[in-house]
Formats: sequence, structure tokens, C-alpha cells
Amino acid sequence: MVDWNGTNVARVAVIALLVVAVGSALGYWLWSRLRRRWPASHPLNPEQGTKSNVISCIANLSIQYNLSAAAIALEFMDSYRDDKVPSSPKPGDPTESDYPPPGWVSYVLLGTVFAGTVVGMCVMGYLGDVLGRRMAMLVTMALTVAGSLGSALFAWGDTQAVYSIICACRFILGMGVGGKYPLSAVTSAESSVQGEHTSSRVAWAFFWQTPGSMAPYAVALMLYLLPHASWITSLQFRLLFAIGSIPALVVFFAELNKKESEVFQRQRVASPLREALAHPQYFRTLIGTGGSWFLYDISYYGTAIFTPDILKAIFGSSDDLVAISWQSLAVTSLGLPGAITAILLLKPRGAKWLSTWGFFLIALCFAALALVFEKSHAGENNHLKFGLFCLVTFSLNFGPNVSTFVLPATCYPANVRSTFHGLSAALGKIGAVVGTFMYAPIEDKMGIAAVLWVQVGLSLLGMLLSYVCLRDDRPSKEPSPPEDTARLINQ
Repeated sequence: MVDWNGTNVARVAVIALLVVAVGSALGYWLWSRLRRRWPASHPLNPEQGTKSNVISCIANLSIQYNLSAAAIALEFMDSYRDDKVPSSPKPGDPTESDYPPPGWVSYVLLGTVFAGTVVGMCVMGYLGDVLGRRMAMLVTMALTVAGSLGSALFAWGDTQAVYSIICACRFILGMGVGGKYPLSAVTSAESSVQGEHTSSRVAWAFFWQTPGSMAPYAVALMLYLLPHASWITSLQFRLLFAIGSIPALVVFFAELNKKESEVFQRQRVASPLREALAHPQYFRTLIGTGGSWFLYDISYYGTAIFTPDILKAIFGSSDDLVAISWQSLAVTSLGLPGAITAILLLKPRGAKWLSTWGFFLIALCFAALALVFEKSHAGENNHLKFGLFCLVTFSLNFGPNVSTFVLPATCYPANVRSTFHGLSAALGKIGAVVGTFMYAPIEDKMGIAAVLWVQVGLSLLGMLLSYVCLRDDRPSKEPSPPEDTARLINQ
């Protein structure tokens, strides 16, 4: 256990606050200085008002940093001064980690952040249509800052108290992070300039979720360089949580000076709920946008949860936190070329094509990896397994990874756009919960290969749903103007 005394608590809290304050100030100063250097015609120039896409990019980076930070933070907490406690300790080895997790932590912590995210997607998505994009974004950023700083600064006491406080703060964080999904997407879509491809603009904002998911592991590798001390584990996991507030603070202060979307102001209605209920075709469209996201997130988060098990099956078990971070960083980075390829194909092919054939590619990659696991014994064909797993990671970040985020931002009229993007995203996160908890009993009874075959079946179902329920949105078939017309099923 960590040596708790007033000096250690004060030292850790002050350092965490200083890092957040300095990081936020530098981030906002850099944003302010750079945008002054851009010419008047540049979309990031302050005179352009609502045309900037950078705020949506930073918001998306913040989403995945905060969702991914807990995994590596828990690895720090379940270590003894950065060394994993061996299962069979020798004389002189540590026998207990600094923050030994209670048995309920792995499920409850994950469940609370997902529950908060679903609530945030629905509530903040609706508030985006009621209060406006700017005001709703300020609220969701405030919740993100409160949740990330609360996890860092309020979690003191015995291990039960520490983990309980972190779970409560992660629920608040989840509400903020969830709200950023619809708000960042519709803000990006509605700030596009004439002649700009709206879907590509939204996709480039979404792209920054991938660097955001890599960032906690890069931060962790730097935190390993800190000198070992009795309080160092406390500082490390708190900094990982606290740093998540920096991009949220930058976006918060940037939003204070931003104008409301012109498209939204023109189409704003008194009651978005009444408007939605008056158009049942919007809910039919939700079958396509939300259903494809639901199936995709089962596969994506199911794979993410079992990535450590798959890597252990390939490389063997490792108690080295540095090795764990490097492996996770390397695997996550493979998502970059997948996302970039999808964005480049979005304009000529459209989001429906990306979703349909993206699901097919995911099914092929999972089938190939499942066959190799079935035909190989432990320790065999490790290079082939790793290569195929890299292809799986590429395919998961290609196609539906981008299209599920883009489609709800372009499929609905502005007066209900934020609400239905939030509902679509919430269905996706419900799929994430299913994927997180469904595969453990399957793996325990039938092994990793069975998990991979289930992924194949779900991906083929996603392909069928995308083909049947999503409207062709290639440029030649786009309604004009896109902000005034919902792209409805069979219409």
C-alpha cells in the first residue's frame, strides 16, 4: 500500500494541478497564437466565426484519451512502484500492489463509464438541439473536466474508497465524453464551407480519436521515467486521469468565443422532441445509423477488451508495464492507416459503401485469424498470428469505424440532428457493453477462436444491415442542400 501522509497527499495534488494548469494555459495560448497567423480566408481564422474544425478535432481527441486512460491507469495502480506483483513471488519480491483492486473493480469501473457515456449521448445530444451546439458543448466539457480532475484529486483513503470515488467520477466523465460524440460531429458538419465535402470534414474531426486512444500509452511511457518513491504510483495514475482535462479545458475556453451554427439557427424549433415524433421516418433511419453502430461496437470493443489475451496468446504473458504499453501503443497505431484510408475513400465512394464493404473486410480478417488459431498450437505461427491481428486492427479502423460517426451527422435535418446522432451513438455504446461482457463466457468455454468466429457472424450481419438500411450517399446521389434534407431509408 502507498504510504499516506499529509506531505505525500499535498505533493501529489499540487503536482497534478500544476500540470493541468500549465498544460491548459499552453494549449489555449498555442491555439490563440496560431489562429492569428492564418490568413483571413483560412477556416481557422477567428473572423470566420463558426467555420473552424479544430475544436471538433480536439474534442474527439479528448474523447478517446479519457476513455482509454483508465486501462493503463489501473495497470499502474495494480503494480508496486511500476513493477507488476509476480503471481509466485520469490524472497524479496513485493507481495501486494500499491492499490490492490477489489474483485468488483474490473466490471463496475467499465460499466459506470459506459453507463455515463450512454446517458451523456442521449441527454447532451438532445440539449444540443434545445440549447444550441455551443451551450451544450460548454456543459459537456465542464462534465469532462469535473470527471477527470475528480478521479485525480478526490480519490484518497483505503483502496475501497479510492476505487469507489474513481467509479463515481468516471460516470460523470462518461456523461461529458458521451455528449462530445453528437456535439463534435454536428458542429463539424454545420461549420463546413460552400464547396467542402461535409462527410469528409466530419471524418477528419473523428480521425483524432485514434491519436487520442494512443496518447495515454505515450504518456505512460514518459511517466515510467519518474524516479521510484513510495508516492510515485499515486502521482502516475492521477496524472494520467488529470491530463484528460487539458484538451477539454482548451475546447471550453475556445467555445466561449464561438458563434452558434448558422444552419442550426435557421432551422431551430421550439421542441425537437415534438419535431422528431412528427416524423416517424427519422426513427426508421435510426435503424440504419444506430443498428450498424451497435453491431460495429460489439466487434470493436469486444476485440479491444480481449486484445491483452490475444497478445498474450501470441507473445506470452508479460509482467513488464513498459512492454504492455509499447505493445498496446503499437497495436493502436495500426488504426491510423485504416482511418486515413477510409476518409480518403469517403468522398468518391460514400459512407454506405464504406460501411458495407468495411464490415465485409472485418469478417474476412477475423475468419483468417480464427482459422490460424484453430489450426495452431500454443507458441506456433506467432508471426502469422500477429500479422493477421494487425490486419484485424486495420479493418476495425476502416469502413464502419468512420461511417458510423459520419452518417448520423449528415442523415438528419439540423433541428433534430444532434438528438439522433446522440441516439445512434448510444446504440453503439450499448453494443460496446454487449461486446465487453458477452465474450468472456464464450472464451472461457470455447477459447479465443470461438470469440473470433462470433465476430465474423456479427460483421456479416452488419454488412447486410448496411446494404439494406443505409441510403446510397455517393456525391452524385446527395440531396442538395444536405442540411435541409434527411437522407431517409428507401427514399
